[in-house]
Amino acid sequence: MIKNKAHTIKCKSLKSFILLVLVSILTNRHNMKKYLCLISILTVVMYFEIQGQATIDSTNDSIFVLDAHSHHGFPKLEETDIDSDMAYLKNLGYNAIVFLLPQDRTNTNELLVEDIAEDIQSIRQLSIQGNSFHVFESSKELEANLDSDKISCLFAIEYFHGIFDDSLSVIQKYKDLGIEYITLINNEHDELFMSSKGSSKLTDFGKNVIKKMNDLDLKIDISHLTEGEMLEVINYSKVPIIASHANAKQIASLDYNLTNEVLEALKRNHGLVLVSFNTNGLYSKDNHIKAEIEQLADHIDYIKSVIGINLVGIGSDFQAYGKYVPSGLTKKETFIELKDLLIERDYSLTEIELIFFRNYLNFMK
Repeated sequence: MIKNKAHTIKCKSLKSFILLVLVSILTNRHNMKKYLCLISILTVVMYFEIQGQATIDSTNDSIFVLDAHSHHGFPKLEETDIDSDMAYLKNLGYNAIVFLLPQDRTNTNELLVEDIAEDIQSIRQLSIQGNSFHVFESSKELEANLDSDKISCLFAIEYFHGIFDDSLSVIQKYKDLGIEYITLINNEHDELFMSSKGSSKLTDFGKNVIKKMNDLDLKIDISHLTEGEMLEVINYSKVPIIASHANAKQIASLDYNLTNEVLEALKRNHGLVLVSFNTNGLYSKDNHIKAEIEQLADHIDYIKSVIGINLVGIGSDFQAYGKYVPSGLTKKETFIELKDLLIERDYSLTEIELIFFRNYLNFMK
């Protein structure tokens, strides 16, 4: 489909040019030989350009896919399990994941940092020993190795019982471990917000957490905050914010989906929205009419219309072999179908590449 579009555009350009030259010949016969020679040369050049474009498009049946919010991949730190899980993801079309730590969620503060450090070290060691995946230190390093035939892996933190536990010192340790971003949550361990008359405001500790993360260029994820908390963080942060697995509330009215006000704030902040495949983000409770792939494309369309094509990506929230994802988004053809549907909706191949992987890499720079 892309190949035919490219071929048609090129042919139209070539025909138009030849027509212009023929008109010039008829109006200026003294230079006829010169014009005929020029037509011959340009025809050959344009022919090979068309063939080259057709080859690029026709062989590009799939696009590199970076899922920047995944829970699937390391259920147990045993090589056989990891190889099996990575082969499963590869078969579904994923080339890279940002895996959410920690695996053991019973510890906080120093013990939590130790657990995450041990997990990362163990996974790195298994990546050296095995053949199915490779752990990169950063998005920049991953970007230089997009042609790898292994699943590429980066790390982030999503935790519900005390990421900081009233301590700023752990933030530097997370950064040193190569953590890409941290999903913020407000609870008794991390009192980032205070509620007053229905509106949430940052506590002094919350402001210090954001400032510290900004200073270290450790990205902040707002996916699990309320609308008021999201707006507080966006407005206070000096650097762009990420919503790592969230969709548009205009399409599906769910608690953690993003309102127009939040999307507009993210646009001003140059923040990044990664669309989720989770059923609880795709559909409202009373709306399961559209096919999953169409519903996902609707979220992409709407978010793009508000914040622009350069601020949309993929954060599937995939886990447990697709337990919380509708079956239409757990097929090996999912990304091919999504690509084709977006092309039907007038997205270019370049725009699709931005959504599938490049926007996240650009954001992390």
